[in-house]
Amino acid sequence: VVGAKASPEPNYPSRDDSTLRLNADVIIDEDLKVFNIDVRMGLAVAESGTMLAVLRPELIISVFGRRIAVPFLLVSVLGISLGPDLKIQELQLSSDDIKVRGILVVRPQPNAMSGSARPPPEPRRPPKVRRLPRGKDQLSF
Repeated sequence: VVGAKASPEPNYPSRDDSTLRLNADVIIDEDLKVFNIDVRMGLAVAESGTMLAVLRPELIISVFGRRIAVPFLLVSVLGISLGPDLKIQELQLSSDDIKVRGILVVRPQPNAMSGSARPPPEPRRPPKVRRLPRGKDQLSF
């Protein structure tokens, strides 16, 4: 996380808002060439807390010893759906960390309520029917 107006390296362009910085090496197997990609972006909550949105993503490139930020349009429409069980109420990026406040719904597994720890009971067999011996069609008590 890069804080507002901070510069993590010499000649690194600063921004007025805190951003998330992703720095990775991309290796192309055919030529075994390594390319370093440095992307920074702001994060925001959208869709009433159920989507994480990317704000102003930028590709940081070096030109003649200076680093400049170029809008990274490929990522500018990126949004991550958080699903129905996670709702973010507040998201803050600071120079040290990311603070998130929200609601997470934990649901039991479908089998957990039926007591799946033990094997299911065997189905009941119909009762055995016996015939009374001949001549004893009536019972007396």
